[in-house]
Amino acid sequence: MPNKIKSLAVGASLHQNKFSAVVLKFLLTNGSFLLASWSSVHAVKLLQIMAEYISYLSQKEIALNGDSAKSIIQKHAPKISQSELESAPPNCVVTEITGHVDAKNNITLTIGFDQVEERVPIVITPEYAEWIVGYVVNTLNEFDESGNILVPESSVH
Repeated sequence: MPNKIKSLAVGASLHQNKFSAVVLKFLLTNGSFLLASWSSVHAVKLLQIMAEYISYLSQKEIALNGDSAKSIIQKHAPKISQSELESAPPNCVVTEITGHVDAKNNITLTIGFDQVEERVPIVITPEYAEWIVGYVVNTLNEFDESGNILVPESSVH
């Protein structure tokens, strides 16, 4: 049976000062961690799947209750080390992702990783959906289309 997400943390991996990947570290309900490095293509695919999931929940009038997950995410957020950001091992690099909604209205993401034959399923409950989307979008918004880090404009003239 796939594990549910209990908490998560996000970071960005750079190569030559340009965006390389969104790094998500999930804490699962069994206490284990799952590190996943998402290229922009796979991060967008994750966002598409999650947007479809949120739309499905909305159509079914299922409350997301993101606030109920906030304290759990903050209390149990895993730490992403500098080495995990700078040189994630190949078996953490996402190569494919699919999602399907179960009878309890949770979504199971099945993630394929580089150099790993077996796919890893993780379950996301409705209250975590917006958090994942928000974390990934906020991280991607730190970079321009060429992968350069965006520096906020100064208000000093």
